[in-house]
Amino acid sequence: WLVKQGKVEYALESIKRTRSLSTTADVLENEINEMIRVDAASKGLEQVGDDDKQSQWQVVKSQLAIPAVRRELAVGVGLQFYQQISGINTVMYYST
Repeated sequence: WLVKQGKVEYALESIKRTRSLSTTADVLENEINEMIRVDAASKGLEQVGDDDKQSQWQVVKSQLAIPAVRRELAVGVGLQFYQQISGINTVMYYST
């Protein structure tokens, strides 16, 4: 939350206090940098991805290229669709 508000110094101090880390801890620096990167990505200010800076859509497309992911997605969407079509929610609501 502090990083989202632009208060990186306070976030750094808070993590130091919470985890009892030294001021030169590489783990702390990496974590703060990751928080800043995720915050910027959520605002759309930078592209999300690995070293090649893929866009979010490219990441989704690369994941959908994996057959296991497509199968899991199809099962999940199929179950949701079947649940809505069958009306099981209504049955469960009124049977209790």
